[in-house]
Amino acid sequence: MYASHTAALGGSLGSLRLTVEHCPPGSIEASVLMPPGPAVEHLRRAGIAVYEVPAVAMLAGIWGLPLRGARLLHVPRAVWNARYGRRVRAVLKEVRPDIVHLNERGMYQVARSAARARIPVVMHARSVADRTVQWERNLLAVMVRRYVTRVIAIDESVRQSLRELDQVDVVYNPLPPLQAQALHRHQSRGAVVAYVSGLIVAKGVADLVQAAALLRHRRDITFRIAGANSRSERFYRSLPGRISDALELAMDVEARLRRLVARENLGSTVQLLGHVDAPAEILATADVLAFPSHTNGVSRSVYEAGVLGIPSVVSLRDPVQDIVEDGGTGLIVRPHAPGELARAIALLADDPDLRARMGARASERYVMQFAPQRAAEQTLAIYERILAKRTRRST
Repeated sequence: MYASHTAALGGSLGSLRLTVEHCPPGSIEASVLMPPGPAVEHLRRAGIAVYEVPAVAMLAGIWGLPLRGARLLHVPRAVWNARYGRRVRAVLKEVRPDIVHLNERGMYQVARSAARARIPVVMHARSVADRTVQWERNLLAVMVRRYVTRVIAIDESVRQSLRELDQVDVVYNPLPPLQAQALHRHQSRGAVVAYVSGLIVAKGVADLVQAAALLRHRRDITFRIAGANSRSERFYRSLPGRISDALELAMDVEARLRRLVARENLGSTVQLLGHVDAPAEILATADVLAFPSHTNGVSRSVYEAGVLGIPSVVSLRDPVQDIVEDGGTGLIVRPHAPGELARAIALLADDPDLRARMGARASERYVMQFAPQRAAEQTLAIYERILAKRTRRST
């Protein structure tokens, strides 16, 4: 049984579905515990049983978004959502899973309930953990030691952020099979730069618009920003939404970007596309993928673009080059540095041969690294080791 704190259609649940679908037939029987939302029917159509609870308690800081200041309000929210613990325990008792797999770290209540029912727990870490708040690091270490059998990190950057934990495996996120595109689009000077991810402040999308302002004289470099706020427009018009925006708990990033584009007079080179149902269509028109995040990690869109032969410019404070190889599959710049970002984008725009070489290398590397069959086999092997060890102990 997988547990998810969100029902939003996004990378984490997409990865979960791909992993399940590529396990050998008959090897696992999957179900998901999650709150209501658009992903529920999406998973059910894939033949995965879904057990809904009103909310799943979740508490985790990520690099760039530490649990301090106004974000400490996430603590009482997690406590409030913990009131559904009885429903969580009832589902576990009904399903009686062999393993509970948390689809992100921070769902301590589900981990505790499963461990107390003597069910092994696997915890997936899909974001770089914040290391600046000591009490949260201590909480994570204690909870994992008590309730979690194994941790899966999606890359080496995430694993290094969890270095206090000694039971961490790396399994790269699976990608659906994508056909690498012909690289003829790289042959002309200039570039279409794409951003394909959620509009979250910590993902540095404002830095990208500021880089576009520095490149305003380059009419041959255009920017296409595909993504939407984490909450609906209706929410941001409400009083709770306005308060959340003012306290920077759930910011209306889209509105802030529109104001920034207007103020800098960038309407001719920057497009804000909002949510797109088919990100591959945006990538199909792109020459460069930009992900100037402050989270010290890379987005799923980076390797989706790489499979299609598109190099990336990413921001990393502590670069671990297991995904983006600086000068090989893309370029790495410092976070919070629009000037460096602009120079890297200009470099790729002015050198179509460099783009082609990087894109070809990224495609060759990522097709194997993020193959869904590989992720499924590695995950299934972790389950089998856990269950085999449990059987030996029982014997």
